[in-house]
Amino acid sequence: MLRPKILCLHGWGTNAEIFQIQSRRLAALLEPHFELVYINGPAEASPGPGVLPFFEDSGPFYGYLDDSSAAAEEAAGGWADGDLDKLVSDFRREGPFVGILAFSQGAKAAWHLLRRLEEESSAAAAAADAGSSLVTPPQSQQPRVDFVVAVCGTAPYFQSPPTADAKRAAAARVVTGVDTIHVIGDDDPYRAESEALAGFFDAASRLVVRFPGAHHMPADHAVNASLANLIVHTFDAM
Repeated sequence: MLRPKILCLHGWGTNAEIFQIQSRRLAALLEPHFELVYINGPAEASPGPGVLPFFEDSGPFYGYLDDSSAAAEEAAGGWADGDLDKLVSDFRREGPFVGILAFSQGAKAAWHLLRRLEEESSAAAAAADAGSSLVTPPQSQQPRVDFVVAVCGTAPYFQSPPTADAKRAAAARVVTGVDTIHVIGDDDPYRAESEALAGFFDAASRLVVRFPGAHHMPADHAVNASLANLIVHTFDAM
């Protein structure tokens, strides 16, 4: 029997192979239930924080978008020409997926991906209502993602401290129709971004899980077991 698929998105300056190693403890608990599909980000990048020297020979390294500042990210969403399209293409080619497991910038990329799918779905629905013959099957039959697990995720268009305008902008860009689990390290230097990321998803269907750690995948077996059970339960409840 085929297992449902989870798309796995690594952080900035790593790659699919490194994320397989980083997430191996959680993956071992999820693999009896799901097929985990790891892909590389669309843009080559320099090694990310903590990558060297352990993964020095594991390049090339990849990322998703330029989020060096809120202004840079606002410019075309921070994506270089074609990079978000490539992520959408990979999502369609490797799927269908029931969920996304994403770390650091990968969680932000997941939000951008879901926003793009929402926009395409809305455009396809509007075209269909207008009787357009230009609606293509990939847009008119959008794949559905049931859940997103964001581990130490970074936030779109982040400003520190968040301004009132930034909070209003987040509220206007909320992704709906998907359950989210936000896993936040108590000592993560990006904790404020992880907190802000939760605000870009529907409050009625999101859950925040905290663990004693910094900017890394949880290492403690009890934390991973609890998280795996939560993911399986979330999917089973769909």
